Amino acid sequence: MVDMHLSIPEVALRLLLAMVMGGAIGYERQYKSRPAGLRTHILVCMGACVIALIQVEIATGAMRDALDHPDLAGVIRSDEARLIAQVVSGVGFLMGDRRFRNCHRDGLLHHRIKQFYRDLLCIDDR
Repeated sequence: MVDMHLSIPEVALRLLLAMVMGGAIGYERQYKSRPAGLRTHILVCMGACVIALIQVEIATGAMRDALDHPDLAGVIRSDEARLIAQVVSGVGFLMGDRRFRNCHRDGLLHHRIKQFYRDLLCIDDR
């Protein structure tokens, strides 16, 4: 069996790569004075990366459980696209909102994206 467990350095590398790629897109947008700049794109890319890493761990755990308990193989399922599809639809909703044009002035878009990922990950930072 191929072990799909991600090591800490591999997770850190993926998060760093997401931050660099999001930063490159955000820097270009901020340089051209467009809404949703550096911070927002880094946050979106790193949040999507965290959700994708969680999905990999869920799929690995489901596969491991199915192999350890063959009698439950038909019951244990893991849809590898389900969580990341929620990220795509959520970010699309945030970006496609009619109020998008006014969000960049007050940093509201950045706040709404942070709130979206906090709710998606069930994190309470109050």
